[in-house]
Amino acid sequence: MTVEPIGVIRSEDLEQALSVDPRQYLMGNLQQPQVLKHLHSDDIEVGMVIYPHAAADEPHEHPQVHECQLVLEGRLKLLNLDTYEEVSLSKGDFYSVPSDTAHVQKAVAGTKVFFFKHPAMNDKTPVSYGADVETWLSDLEF
Repeated sequence: MTVEPIGVIRSEDLEQALSVDPRQYLMGNLQQPQVLKHLHSDDIEVGMVIYPHAAADEPHEHPQVHECQLVLEGRLKLLNLDTYEEVSLSKGDFYSVPSDTAHVQKAVAGTKVFFFKHPAMNDKTPVSYGADVETWLSDLEF
């Protein structure tokens, strides 16, 4: 029987990596290099993102991946592009986006989010959107 070692990423290593690139994966089966030496997993992706400035992500969906996030600091808004339901989130709030759900999020400066995705794969697929979503995305002062 092969025993796997306990994997550890030290807080100082994570903070240093985040200071270079504000999105770091702690665990997964990564295809792209990053600053932080991550733990390998074929089952789950885990990471952290810091928004140093107010920003909006590109509208997208994950055809196979279920995405979950915990807001550690700051505030963000999430818009379900299938239903146009808007959700406001702040420190301590947890949310889940099921696979095949078109969505977009925006965050105020200083927002810090811990995320995980199952299964571990990059299936992020951009989705088209209209002027109403463009207007929603442009309002970063919420």
